[in-house]
Amino acid sequence: MYPNKALHINGGGYVDISSGDYSSINNQVTTMTLKDQTNNNNDGTLKKTATWSTPRVTSGVTLDQPTLTTISASQISGRTNATLTGSINPNNYTLTDIMFEYGTTSGQYDHNTVAVPANPWLSSDAIIPKPKLITGGSSIGNNGTTTKLRGTPQVTSSNIVVTTGEVISINTTGVKISGLVNPNGNVLTAVHFEYYTALSATLMTQAVPLSVTSGTNDIPVIATLSGLDPFTLYYYRLKAIATNGFETTGFDQSFNMSSNAGLWIGQIELTQVNEVGYKSTDTQTPTDVSSPFQMKIILHENTAGDVNLLRKVTLMQKVNTLTNQVTRHLITDDNLLPAYEGVVRRDGKLVGIRMSSLFFDFDSALNELPLMGSIAPGNTVSGFVYLAKDHPNNPFRHLYHPDHKQGIDIIREIKMTFDPLDTNNPQSGVYNLKGKYEETLKGVHKIPIKMRGTFVLNRVSVIAKLNANQ
Repeated sequence: MYPNKALHINGGGYVDISSGDYSSINNQVTTMTLKDQTNNNNDGTLKKTATWSTPRVTSGVTLDQPTLTTISASQISGRTNATLTGSINPNNYTLTDIMFEYGTTSGQYDHNTVAVPANPWLSSDAIIPKPKLITGGSSIGNNGTTTKLRGTPQVTSSNIVVTTGEVISINTTGVKISGLVNPNGNVLTAVHFEYYTALSATLMTQAVPLSVTSGTNDIPVIATLSGLDPFTLYYYRLKAIATNGFETTGFDQSFNMSSNAGLWIGQIELTQVNEVGYKSTDTQTPTDVSSPFQMKIILHENTAGDVNLLRKVTLMQKVNTLTNQVTRHLITDDNLLPAYEGVVRRDGKLVGIRMSSLFFDFDSALNELPLMGSIAPGNTVSGFVYLAKDHPNNPFRHLYHPDHKQGIDIIREIKMTFDPLDTNNPQSGVYNLKGKYEETLKGVHKIPIKMRGTFVLNRVSVIAKLNANQ
């Protein structure tokens, strides 16, 4: 019937009618059966409207609702925008309104994006395989002829990894600070330190030149901050920015220009000792020795100015899983070590950095031995190192000899006198100190042994608290 008016029913429920003049069809005929040429038994019906020149077509195919597909959204951590994508198959519906719904709680979408234009694709007058929308939202949803993609975007990112390092050196007006930057596959455009005082939140910056700007390895960075107030507490942090807009700011560290708090490690060189031999005529005055004797000493001062003598100390770190902040800690109590993690990798494991001295031993029940005075140019630090007669390391005690189950009490009186500030040494007074060392040893001889020499102290860490649990 009417072979010159070819009709064909698509499997998707569409009917395509070839162009032609329908006015010759008998207007008394109100319907025509259109056979499905694909043998899918989806016959259609051609129905008369006002005239046959504008026929209406129905089909035996059930029309599906528009099909929505959500594609994962991408968002840069720490930024305020996100790119969201999705795709829509109209399935013969005319889509009048398309937008993305989103919200901060799953299932509660209280925000809409700007409407997505439906034209030119979204129309039932043409067969559309699967038009895709690329815009600002993503998820799955459907409400008939008005289509909304809704849901919470899935965040994916490979951001820069930044670690704010410790202070390397300080002088009276400046400080050298460090850090690590891992591009993590990005290309870096800028790296700088931000710093501010405890009294002002105004950020100051110091750019860091980069010889390497990409890759997946840690890049050490160092910067020198100058023009600082010598009596002020400063905070600083490292920041890196990539070409794609990714940026990461490290956690805050601090240093106090007016404080000598931190860990000090020094070398003592004994150059004089008094004579106590059989033929000695002067047993009180130390004289030069033929070969100097060297000893290592470890001191720590807190922000209150309290000084402690240490036998050993381990540098460890702790990671805050909520803020991803890493903080360094000085541990003198070995029982606390399991609560921390190491700072350097050895044989595939993180281990701490251990520092110790065999030359200053004291009561094993103490992790630190308090001393008097403070660490600063022109000041003194002094104290008593007591080695009891039953101390395991008492040199007169022998574990197996019946006559030496106990030793003799040994007392060491030590005194360190710091030189005045050396104006020719930019590190003097803050990170490097020199002075005179004096010690009187009682108990090893009936005449006290008096020793003299010099010392050099270097501050290796500005961590002001021992065994901190936060």
